[in-house]
Amino acid sequence: MQIQLIKKSLLPTLLSALLAFGISSAFAREPGHDAAEHEKDHGPEFKYDFFSPKLQSQLGLGADQQRKWKDLRLAFGKKRIALRAEKSTLELELVSAMQTFPVKKEEVLKQGQKIAEVERTLSLLRVENLIALLETLTTEQHKKFIELHEAMREKRKERMEKFKENLDEEVGKP
Repeated sequence: MQIQLIKKSLLPTLLSALLAFGISSAFAREPGHDAAEHEKDHGPEFKYDFFSPKLQSQLGLGADQQRKWKDLRLAFGKKRIALRAEKSTLELELVSAMQTFPVKKEEVLKQGQKIAEVERTLSLLRVENLIALLETLTTEQHKKFIELHEAMREKRKERMEKFKENLDEEVGKP
């Protein structure tokens, strides 16, 4: 009798709480948790901003190219914000669906598929945006961009290897 009560009330609540915690912790960072702490705990945080003024300077973008990049950044940012908001709403609805008893498998799966579709759209948006940026470059700038990108990837790879070595030392593994 008690086991059935646990299955009916506690288990779905526990599962939905774990899901909600997982979703929220994936997006939130603790107050005061700076980049150095994040790197210590999770590895190097290396974000490559395709719109950065430094990159634009390194590529030698002209005034017209800089305007195009600014316009692309604005359009990309608006779409990304809207898609992230949609994803967050869908995740809340998923949590809500997981909290019902009995869990309606079809409804939960449908919500999961909607979230996956938004994530897919976000990925495609990033690719489309990068293509649009690359289309503004001259042949020389494109070559320079590829060189800078490869250097960034190498640097990130080195940072990750160093992080793993340090982590192994802390844990005591060979």
